[in-house]
Amino acid sequence: MLILLANLLLPAAALQPTSTLARFYIDSSAVSADREVGSGENGCQVPFQRPLPQVEPSLQASSFFVMEPLDGGTIRYGEAKHPGPPLGNMLTVGVNNPSGLRQKEQTLLDLGPGIWSLAETQLSATTFKTSSHILRKEARHQNREVRLHGGSPAPLRVGSQWAGSWTGVAVLADVPTATLNIPWPAEHWTSGRVLITRHWAHKLPISIGTFYGFAQGPTWPKARQLSDQLLETFTQELVFGMTGVRLIMGDFNQEPEQLTQHRIWMRQGWRNAQHIAEQLLQHQILPTCKGVNERDQIWLSPEAIQLLRGIQVFDHFIDHSTIALQLQVSRGDSYVYRWPRPARIPWHDLDVEDWTPSQVHHWTKSQDPTEFLHQWAKGFEDSLTTYAAEAGIAIPPRCHGRAARLKPTKQQQTTPISRPSREGEVCLKNSMAGTATRMWFKQL
Repeated sequence: MLILLANLLLPAAALQPTSTLARFYIDSSAVSADREVGSGENGCQVPFQRPLPQVEPSLQASSFFVMEPLDGGTIRYGEAKHPGPPLGNMLTVGVNNPSGLRQKEQTLLDLGPGIWSLAETQLSATTFKTSSHILRKEARHQNREVRLHGGSPAPLRVGSQWAGSWTGVAVLADVPTATLNIPWPAEHWTSGRVLITRHWAHKLPISIGTFYGFAQGPTWPKARQLSDQLLETFTQELVFGMTGVRLIMGDFNQEPEQLTQHRIWMRQGWRNAQHIAEQLLQHQILPTCKGVNERDQIWLSPEAIQLLRGIQVFDHFIDHSTIALQLQVSRGDSYVYRWPRPARIPWHDLDVEDWTPSQVHHWTKSQDPTEFLHQWAKGFEDSLTTYAAEAGIAIPPRCHGRAARLKPTKQQQTTPISRPSREGEVCLKNSMAGTATRMWFKQL
């Protein structure tokens, strides 16, 4: 007993290999278990290499000895005691319109782990903090660590000090998440109807745009045109400006394919979730707004369509149904096949009214079509480069290469972004900046 007290009172003695403390951590440390078994989500069996010394029964009930793991398992502390629900290979991604999130936080958490886009949260700057705190607190009771990211706060209602008006978007996620800085037009961002976030499920980056369209009525007589204007930035930054798994979801307040941007997305291979699920999964298309219209929608990029394994439409909030997708997520590295395109030619710097290509290739029946198109494109680019050089304008090499690539390139999916700036620091205006810009920004 005196030896045990000496180990407790003298730190140096406790570090000796023969001490009880050292023996406990050598034989059953969480580090060894994680190294041999994994993250600890599964049960760990770490056998003792030598038996613990016999002690008096009165000491076995002390706080020191209750730390011994049961059945040779692993004891975890702090966050390690709450690893959260395992994702497995399936990730749930969904959208709903709660018609005001305040006092509906538990209802939202009942949907389960995943990524949930929310339209019409009605959260002002004050109520957003309150709802975020409630969501995090209640989620911890379920062994979940959620993150709530919001767009611009909803403006206050007339005569209220805290209640937000009928707008606002947000994203609730159980996976690591970051809000992307996008060069939104000022009036678009302050409308509280737009948001782009990035999520990491295992090693797979997923980019999600959340949108709340204008409702047709006396308040917004040009709702369709205004919604199309808001979606132009999504098209430019998310559809054309990014690659990989991407989704755009929300309450569009319009039917699928009614908006101009919808048709542009479809020309790029994007599809409405319910419509593509009808073809692939024999899903029956269901209304999502008051049992009549399909106003709540999820649009999938071609890469996201490849991961689609299930879809559900169910009533969880009043007026609007919830759409939930099951995406199969790989635990390993993800790769994408890309067809790199030449950069745009700076036509605004060239006076081409009097210019005609000097090298014209004509098609012959005996010629290979692929070779003809390559020669025609090369002749066009060479002729334009010569004409521009005579005018003192240099066309960058990145503008060349039309009709020259015959197969895609395979690249590992990487989506590094800069860390958010703290208050008072320089803020990066666009999270999609290139590597050189991000390295320069990191040094500030």
